[in-house]
Amino acid sequence: MKTDFIQHTLKLFSICFLLTIGKTYAQTGYAQYLELGAVAPEIEATDINGKRIVLSEMLKRGNVVVMLFRGVWCPNANIGTCIPIQQEILNNLAEQVIAICPESPEYTRKLVESKKITIPVIADEIMQYTEAYGAVEHVYEEQMSRGAFKEGLATKRPNTDGTYPMALPAIYVIDSNKRVKLCYNANTNRPPQQAFEFLQRVLND
Repeated sequence: MKTDFIQHTLKLFSICFLLTIGKTYAQTGYAQYLELGAVAPEIEATDINGKRIVLSEMLKRGNVVVMLFRGVWCPNANIGTCIPIQQEILNNLAEQVIAICPESPEYTRKLVESKKITIPVIADEIMQYTEAYGAVEHVYEEQMSRGAFKEGLATKRPNTDGTYPMALPAIYVIDSNKRVKLCYNANTNRPPQQAFEFLQRVLND
């Protein structure tokens, strides 16, 4: 079982090729990603299918992969683009994966149904968990991707300084002690193969 988890999760990280493309407009200096060893914030929510998702309960069964995406306005790093590519692999990890989509429940449900996504997906409309996991940047309107005001959350929660919060892509592996054992995000410059090797060492601990 543990070997299967390692193999499937290693393959899962090929998604990062797409995720890192999506940082064109990222002001990553503003992002406060969780660091290795940090305590992962609790996730306790209902997914779009009505299933209760509690990170601390999932961790009792082993490591959990937390995947955070950009809004649907970003063609390279939204959940509808990335998940279908690895759907078979993710199906095998469904009990140990949490996907977080920074969109309204209605829009997220429509997206998930159209793409036939079967893993648990949380609609994080106010970016509660996206922000808790440090996957947020704050940018001015002119820095935003074209279409971001049409889709997504940017216009719903402007900051007092005139900037807008926007979701960034990130993948975390959380261990049974609720600690971040691996993170891959827009600030990561590690070659993918090194990330895979590191992940394997972590999961073998």
